[in-house]
Amino acid sequence: SLERVLAPDLLYGHSNAFVETRSDLIARLRSGELRYLGFVPAVTTVQVTGDTALLRGTAAVRRATPSGPVDMALVYLAVYARRDGRWQMMGYQSTAQR
Repeated sequence: SLERVLAPDLLYGHSNAFVETRSDLIARLRSGELRYLGFVPAVTTVQVTGDTALLRGTAAVRRATPSGPVDMALVYLAVYARRDGRWQMMGYQSTAQR
């Protein structure tokens, strides 16, 4: 499912400033190296211009780590493009919410 939703040229910026490609992100999720236990987004604004959409919002995230679950409150910007009749995420960046 992620391969359909995530654009081949995706750049995904994590809240710790680590940036990875779609293939790297999917590989880490498949291997279990990166495990999300929960992700509850709240979209605050959506701006659509032609075939591009910007989503700004917050998210409550729970991630598994070797030392136990970590809860994070994030602010994010996601960029989607309409390609071949469907929306795909082509950019994502988050930071800790203050």
